[in-house]
Amino acid sequence: MRVANNLLPDQLIDNREIILCDLQSIHRWVNMLKIKGMELNSGILEMEAMIASRVGDYLKCGKIDLKSFSSELEWFLTWRIKLEDLSNRMWCDGVFDLKIKKLGRHAIDITGMAYIGPESNAGILYESAINGKFKLSKNNRFIEDYEVQANVNDRLYVILKKQ
Repeated sequence: MRVANNLLPDQLIDNREIILCDLQSIHRWVNMLKIKGMELNSGILEMEAMIASRVGDYLKCGKIDLKSFSSELEWFLTWRIKLEDLSNRMWCDGVFDLKIKKLGRHAIDITGMAYIGPESNAGILYESAINGKFKLSKNNRFIEDYEVQANVNDRLYVILKKQ
């Protein structure tokens, strides 16, 4: 902020009101981001729980409903990929050609394709290769960590959760 020595007192008051108004706007904006952040985190945690349940069942029984898992993975990617580039938020419109492979008693490997595009223009979607790993807790009820990579229009998004 620049201080001017030749301002009249009423001009200083006006400037303080403008600054106060700007600070109030900033506080409202920060609070809005906190709320949106909580909504994002809540959505991510909800999707992680659904994926953990589905993967846990697969690790236990050896069978998985690929259509349901693809839908859950689509929502998970939609919520999670938003955090990777806040200036150009992306979303996922579908997961297909999904293949799943067990990696021991507590982890899986996934490969497939997804339609991913910018939120700012829902008409633009890129066929994107995805691959990753999900590792569950020892009781196969919670996700311990994951790494999912999505190659979207020659840009690599890496979605991580590490314990």
